[in-house]
Amino acid sequence: MDTTAPRETPPAAGSADPNRYYAMGRVATLVSTSARLGLTRLYAPTEAGTLPPQSEAEARANLATGSNLRSFVDEFAQANASAVEAGAFTDFGAKPLVVLTAGTGSDADLIASHVRLATMSTNSAHRVIDGASHQELLADEKDSTATSQAILDVVAAIRNAAPLA
Repeated sequence: MDTTAPRETPPAAGSADPNRYYAMGRVATLVSTSARLGLTRLYAPTEAGTLPPQSEAEARANLATGSNLRSFVDEFAQANASAVEAGAFTDFGAKPLVVLTAGTGSDADLIASHVRLATMSTNSAHRVIDGASHQELLADEKDSTATSQAILDVVAAIRNAAPLA
């Protein structure tokens, strides 16, 4: 789903502060503690998008948890290392792969990197979801359908040992 593209080159020397993760860990602890105190419920209702009522309630409840917020902060703390590690992958063979790109907020470099990512499998599809933002690929009733469909397409390709349709 609208992935962070693998980085082809590591960050410039000296650009990664070795103490950065420790500081981010402190931020993550603070954020997750505020969630346990119920403070995150103040903003969670605005983040649920246009999902059906039950799904919207589940998304709101998840957004307000300390573990969700901590993993969100940790994701950013580890972003450079994850991108470099992902950049080491160059070939997924014929494994089914669908790469989704949000049609809104994706610049030419991101789109190009998603195209490159899709070419790493001989059994792949690159789908740009017009009008969708990164968040809407999960939280918008219409746009999240594209995400669900991509997952179903990959599962069907694996189950049927067939190429992606």
